[in-house]
Amino acid sequence: MKRSKNFEHPVVKTSKFLRLTYKELGEQIGYTEYALKTSVSENKISDPMKKALELLMRAIAAESLANNKQLEQLKNNLGKAIKTLKALQEEVDILRATRIDFKANKDELALELLNDKERYTIQIAKEIIDEQPKITQTELTIAIKLRAKSAGIDIVGDNKKWKLFDKFNGKFWRIDNSKTATKKVFYPILSENFKIAQEKKEQYLQKLADLKAGGRLPISLSKFGNYIWPHLNAKEVEKLLINDIMLDDKGQNIVDIITKD
Repeated sequence: MKRSKNFEHPVVKTSKFLRLTYKELGEQIGYTEYALKTSVSENKISDPMKKALELLMRAIAAESLANNKQLEQLKNNLGKAIKTLKALQEEVDILRATRIDFKANKDELALELLNDKERYTIQIAKEIIDEQPKITQTELTIAIKLRAKSAGIDIVGDNKKWKLFDKFNGKFWRIDNSKTATKKVFYPILSENFKIAQEKKEQYLQKLADLKAGGRLPISLSKFGNYIWPHLNAKEVEKLLINDIMLDDKGQNIVDIITKD
């Protein structure tokens, strides 16, 4: 059957749409390349061949639809995953902020978890260690008892004290028993300010030594020895040094004297 000039042969149309050669198209629908070329050259097509082409296009359309659905499902899953990740990131940010807050206040929180006797014992121990660096456990135990008795405060017994000493080692104080396993020595935890204060102290003492060695030591400091503010505790000393104040036993600010031009 002859077709009109506007008729586009199904083989040609399908071949163009799928971008297949006649040979490749024939393999898809079970016809030879020769059969397809003959059909096109004669400008006619048998019903079985036409049906085969229609079935091929339907199969491809169905596969394309399935792929589109899978793609859409993939997009949906990806969108949900992104939302979940964003929610998780927000939770992580909250946890990080909470962790920072917790870290900043962990010492206070650790105290809050203790009972009254334990908390008072720790607070008194910390005060004494700050005031008397390099104090032994025996000396500390006695000092805690005396201060608690003087203040009328109930504290824990010795065995519990020693457990608390070990538990809060590195938090409120530092314990050194490197010289002997049976003798523990307690030191304050060095804050950043304390480290800065110690550096300043060393600088000022070196300046003092240089002046003395050069015969340029001011008369007011001529009797200066190694004793500095014997009546002050470590925390008070730290505050003074941070503010460039270094007192001798007479109450003079050494810094003002040795830094004068």
